[in-house]
Amino acid sequence: MYIVTKPFYDLQDVTKADHTKDGDIPREFWLYKVGDVYPRDGAIPPSEQRIAELASAYNKQGTPLIEWVEPEPEPEPMPEHAPEPTPEPAQPAETGEKPAREETPVEPKKPPRKPAVKAPAKNRTAAKNARKKGT
Repeated sequence: MYIVTKPFYDLQDVTKADHTKDGDIPREFWLYKVGDVYPRDGAIPPSEQRIAELASAYNKQGTPLIEWVEPEPEPEPMPEHAPEPTPEPAQPAETGEKPAREETPVEPKKPPRKPAVKAPAKNRTAAKNARKKGT
């Protein structure tokens, strides 16, 4: 399928050809906008020469106006009664990775407390007095 890359009036696609009172034939040409599919639905199929002309720089604008794009395949409709498939987790053997270990949170161990040793009463009093004096 061809997609329009630059807007143009297709001078070979006349959308209106009614006679007026004067006998003139007013013509309206189809305007293709960027992103439109060429040829449009309902248009007379263009010749291979016309397609080659629009896809090359050999036209009145001097630049390619359309380009070939591969049509996207339509996805197959899912049956209404079937659930959507869920992706399975990749197995370690399939991905080449080592299996991850499940780690349980480990609380850091506190060092054991040293038992409190009380100094004899005389020494405690002497230590307090020394702190008060600043020595």
